[in-house]
Amino acid sequence: VKTIEENIRDTKLVNMEGHGRYKSIFIAPHNDDETLFGAYTIMREKPLVVIVTDSYKQALRGLPITKEERIKETEEAMKILGAEVIFLHCPDTKLNEHVLDQFKNLPIKKVYLPHPEENGNVDHNFVGKLCREIWQNEDTDMVEYSTYTSDRPYPSGKPIEPTEKEKELKMK
Repeated sequence: VKTIEENIRDTKLVNMEGHGRYKSIFIAPHNDDETLFGAYTIMREKPLVVIVTDSYKQALRGLPITKEERIKETEEAMKILGAEVIFLHCPDTKLNEHVLDQFKNLPIKKVYLPHPEENGNVDHNFVGKLCREIWQNEDTDMVEYSTYTSDRPYPSGKPIEPTEKEKELKMK
């Protein structure tokens, strides 16, 4: 398992001149958030996808899937969508305000982040608020994406209209 510093170095987030390699990043609190809530954006924009947590809660609930399986699913999905992905490997049981510290000084032009919502998922809201804090005074365009809430099991807002090719890719 790579450290975030190794991931940043290996994906060359910043080139030799100090300019960002990626025009944008897509911050996903959990494995599958990127695909459920950002597939069409990822297909079109090709941001670096950043998965914040590893899925320990599911195993603790007795669900028959491991964090390794979730990571593999995400890697496969990103191959289909045509985007690179890095994993911060923060256990979802230990999410904290320092999990995104390594991104604070990187030259990122656009960040896709979860929109904190009333009755929203605790981790989605936490990561969304943390992203707002990190990039609020930077020259970074923040684009919030909707997830779900306890009283609305689907994203809100205007849906993205996919092309036929995008529909086919998402169904793989």
